[in-house]
Amino acid sequence: MKRINLYAYGRSTVQGVWSIDSNRIVNRLYYVNSGTAHISHAALEYELVPGKIYIIPQSQTFRPLNAWTFDHTFFDFYHSRILRHDKIIELDEKKLSAKGLFEYFNFLIANDLEKKAHDTMEYFLSGFISALECQNFRLPYITNATITQAINLIHSDCSDISTKLLAKKLNLDESYFIRLFSSIMGMTPMKYIRAYRVSYGKELIRNGASIAEAAEKCGYASPSAFYNAVKAELHMSPSELKKQ
Repeated sequence: MKRINLYAYGRSTVQGVWSIDSNRIVNRLYYVNSGTAHISHAALEYELVPGKIYIIPQSQTFRPLNAWTFDHTFFDFYHSRILRHDKIIELDEKKLSAKGLFEYFNFLIANDLEKKAHDTMEYFLSGFISALECQNFRLPYITNATITQAINLIHSDCSDISTKLLAKKLNLDESYFIRLFSSIMGMTPMKYIRAYRVSYGKELIRNGASIAEAAEKCGYASPSAFYNAVKAELHMSPSELKKQ
């Protein structure tokens, strides 16, 4: 697995109440071009303001609240190193001399009608994260090796994985593993697996895979089982995803 897997990117301006795909458990990076927004994360409220870069860790506690002409560039990505789920990272664009990089991102997005710049965006995003680490900026990564290994096992092959199998691979009692994972990640391992499978299946479909192919690669016994999981998590059918 690559250190960075970029799943979605773009630029958007929102006003008033706004929403995100909360079923996708990914890290979210927001660069604020102009305007402001309020969000909620881990029971705390934050204001997103221009000149700042925000990295929101993979979590289901993140909720957008309200926006005032909030023009932002966004990236949804997985990282092989797992960020603490209860910490939002706020970075100063000026201190990092990052304005030119994000202006370049905005240029690529504006001229990328067919999403052909994905690999370029992924490459530069990976470089940006690596530069933060090289400058000794202390990103709040999870230091628990067991949880990091568990998540990398899920990401590397979600087609045949379960809480029981993970615990076995990690040589842990299943009940203890569930408690450990939940305390660090803010959700049970099964909930994480279900959300990741649906998220992965969604990306496969949007990239041209058939519903049957996506079901098989995500570990569902049949297309109908995949259909039911997508419907339950995303409130739309795989066919509707394919039309999008």
